[in-house]
Amino acid sequence: MARAHSWLACIVTLACAPKPADTETDGESVSGPGTTSDTSPTTDDGPPSSTSTDSTTGDPPGPTTSAASTTTDTSDGTTTLTSSTTGDTTTSDSTTGDTTTTGESAVDCGPPCPEALEFEGNVEIGPGDSTEFMACVTRVTGSIHITGDLTVAQLAGFANLVTASALQLDSNAVLTDLSPLACVEDLFSLRIEDTPALTDMSALANLKRLVTLDIFATGITSLPTFAPDYEGIEELHVVGNPALVDVDALATLKYSGITALEVLLADNATLADLSPSAALFAQAGPDMTLRLRSLPELASLAGLETIAAAGLLSLRDLPQVPDLAQLAALEQVHTLQVSGLPQVTDLHGLEQLKLVDVNLAIGDCSQTGFRMDGLTSLAGLDALTSARFLVVTNSPGLTSLDGLGSVQELVKSLQFIDTQVTPAQVDGWVQQQLNAPPEQLCVGDWDDCPCIPQVD
Repeated sequence: MARAHSWLACIVTLACAPKPADTETDGESVSGPGTTSDTSPTTDDGPPSSTSTDSTTGDPPGPTTSAASTTTDTSDGTTTLTSSTTGDTTTSDSTTGDTTTTGESAVDCGPPCPEALEFEGNVEIGPGDSTEFMACVTRVTGSIHITGDLTVAQLAGFANLVTASALQLDSNAVLTDLSPLACVEDLFSLRIEDTPALTDMSALANLKRLVTLDIFATGITSLPTFAPDYEGIEELHVVGNPALVDVDALATLKYSGITALEVLLADNATLADLSPSAALFAQAGPDMTLRLRSLPELASLAGLETIAAAGLLSLRDLPQVPDLAQLAALEQVHTLQVSGLPQVTDLHGLEQLKLVDVNLAIGDCSQTGFRMDGLTSLAGLDALTSARFLVVTNSPGLTSLDGLGSVQELVKSLQFIDTQVTPAQVDGWVQQQLNAPPEQLCVGDWDDCPCIPQVD
């Protein structure tokens, strides 16, 4: 059953409406908003006036049928609207909203409608639910959640939707494209999850506003593009898309500049090239969060060469990346994590990095975590002067501290765990290099040293 977290009524703005008809609740009369979509009381004397609408479809009732009737069930606080013209039933939460007309004479996009409707509240659609009641709705003030195996045809009721607060579509094994959403222009967030048959997201080309985009476990091969006057992204999470190979859309994706940019690209098994992302990262400010995780075919860090500063930069489980050369512009970072890059032998590429505000972590903070088995030298950190934490783990080929010649301050912690660096080497380096020893210093194996802090 379609479930809308609102009390649902259609109020036609083309004429002044008299007091809504009373609804019956277990023999008691209940009046007020959320009763019927009619602009005149519903009686048994004949069809309503021509200005009334059917709130299950958004269309005016036919000349020989009655308008939708409404029954309020006080046992669960919901309002049930049953259309006598379609036989469909929708259930809505009576506490939060209703459906009203916007006053437009027709919709600008999608199938023709006599008037554009606004739905106040949240909409939930599940398997077997009809979307006909949304046919002329252009705006939903709350969120929309569509879950289960629904085809393009079954979602056709959303063809006139232009704006909503948030939209989530998940757990759908049959949907192949997003054509029912082709008119959507304005969303705060969009989450597409567990839709393995979905290969085409081109219908999102009219989006002008989208702050957060989550694409999890789909069948897409390329990222979608948006309208030419798109305002800009703030959060982009692309995870678990096994066929994704094309991220060219990142070359034209705008950053809003309002809050810090956050990007997560993870578990995309065939993604080999991130070079189009350079333009997006060039727009980001010094607080950007970028996580690249479990990208087994990524051939290099191309695309990251425009990053001069970042909040969090996490590079984890990138087994084909040979070096850090594309980080040559990086000068300052809040936290930098490099782990699971077995082909990286040194830290060349970080020659401009002067300041790590919090944590520089080479290797995972776990004995069973991702390793840096190829690392033999810290060369590349020659410009680094300060960090709060410096943690090097799971790097059995590392034998010296060469490359740390400019470091003067490590306030909190210095740790070498599962390396060939000796306590004597570290003690001598601390006495020679640092203004004061760190609060915690540990050199040894996992039984000797607690790894602090962990990087998310």
